[in-house]
Amino acid sequence: MNNPFSKLSFEESMKIMEFKRILNMSINPDNKREISEVIDVLFENVAYNYLEYREQVPFIPADKEPYEFHILQPVNGRYSLLDFLINRAIANVEAIEFEGGNTYNGSFRKIRINPNRYERERNNYSADRIKMLYKKSKLHETGHALHGWDRQKTGKIHTTSRHWGAQVGLKHRLEIAENLGFHKKYSNMLRFSDVEGVEEERPFAPHNSVSPISFSRNRINEVATEYFACKYSGAFQDLDSFEYYLYRLPEKDVIAKVPASTNGYQTGIRFIYHLENLVSKQAMFNSMFFENDEALREFCNKYEGIVKNVLDLKDHSASHDETYSKFMNMFDFACAWGDGLSDDTRRDRLEAQECLDKIFYYAYREEVRKGNISNDKMMEIARYSFEMTPAIGKGSTFRRSDTGKAYENWIKELEKNPTNSPKKNADSEEIDI
Repeated sequence: MNNPFSKLSFEESMKIMEFKRILNMSINPDNKREISEVIDVLFENVAYNYLEYREQVPFIPADKEPYEFHILQPVNGRYSLLDFLINRAIANVEAIEFEGGNTYNGSFRKIRINPNRYERERNNYSADRIKMLYKKSKLHETGHALHGWDRQKTGKIHTTSRHWGAQVGLKHRLEIAENLGFHKKYSNMLRFSDVEGVEEERPFAPHNSVSPISFSRNRINEVATEYFACKYSGAFQDLDSFEYYLYRLPEKDVIAKVPASTNGYQTGIRFIYHLENLVSKQAMFNSMFFENDEALREFCNKYEGIVKNVLDLKDHSASHDETYSKFMNMFDFACAWGDGLSDDTRRDRLEAQECLDKIFYYAYREEVRKGNISNDKMMEIARYSFEMTPAIGKGSTFRRSDTGKAYENWIKELEKNPTNSPKKNADSEEIDI
């Protein structure tokens, strides 16, 4: 998915480009190259997300997006997906800076990119690899911007324009759009006259910031955002380019293959990959853009028997809410990252990861048995899963986890007889890994 615009219609591509031009003229009047490059990636991210969800999520009900002064207004009580994504890009970015670390700050509606983040890696990677890593970083932070959700309906325009300068606000952007004649082309665009007398909300009020959180917990949010940044940058497409990531415990080391070892979130992105394979696009979209856990809940509902077996909830006596709570806490621990974690947290993370690996393995077996995943697709999934499932050891001696070995055996099984699959509609197999 290296050029998303090649898969869009001319009209869709033009719409994205025209609103990108509005944002660029607003916050980058001097047309600085480094700012334009971040805006380019922001609207590439619009295109990627549109392609990701357009078939299953063509429209978003207007009442899910309470803030009323989006540049493109709902039609018949709903936003088209493309309008929704363009609105998020326009409303949630009012400044781009290049000092400090990579962040997105919803209170300031500011993307910050470190332009030198990977310079020390130039001796380790090719120029193309370095370029991809910078692209991935920009996709990550602009992903946070698109996920930012303004949940307040106050009757006022929410903007930080008094901090950054009046030229970044909605009213100025509407003036730009009208000067370019875009209001004639897009009938649902706000007009300057519609908001001329509307008060702008003062910066830093609680409802004037946007929440850049997909899912409801920050660790899962970061891992999910990193996964999609890897996917859209091309880092996830080539298994041969995956790198080893090592993290240590006092009694053992854990090594796993990841798309880009320069980011600590990478140790958990395989779980978002598995989740995306096994839940609906609607659930994934809602979790990414509306700060809920619909994707995790859908998965737990769908595979509750497997979850209970792996978590050893005796006699399946645990209530649904108890099962989900345990599953959610485990998923959260599995997404923990950072060299500053305590040894106990690292042990909890490894245990959570091993349990999740088993759960996803058996969920795949169930879907193949039911005929919902083709063998060709399962071969691809099994290869990715095998590479990303860690090995455990000490010094120079490592062994694959039991789930890693199970995926290895499954690959051999498919290679030997690619038309052979588990019996459809069979009872769930015993937990044997």
